[in-house]
Amino acid sequence: MYQVANRIGRSLASFSTSKLDGIITSIEKTADNVSRLVPMVQERLQRGERENQAEERRLAGLARDEQSAFFEQHLEELRLRNIERKSRDCSIHLLLPHAC
Repeated sequence: MYQVANRIGRSLASFSTSKLDGIITSIEKTADNVSRLVPMVQERLQRGERENQAEERRLAGLARDEQSAFFEQHLEELRLRNIERKSRDCSIHLLLPHAC
């Protein structure tokens, strides 16, 4: 009986060791694959970030252009109002030419 138990113990130990060796080999292969993929994934993330930054700059440029156009339009409106006001003031004060 002791011999049977000893034989079973050795076969289990042998099986477990070979099974562990296979698991370790598989983990090593997976780690190698991951280590090769990490730089590619990082580059893709960085490329995406650069593309996002470029798009943000483009949109900021558009917003700046729109804001500039709005300010120019507003200044033109103010200039025209000022001309109208001066014209109105001059027509009201025809008797006082120095007021124009």
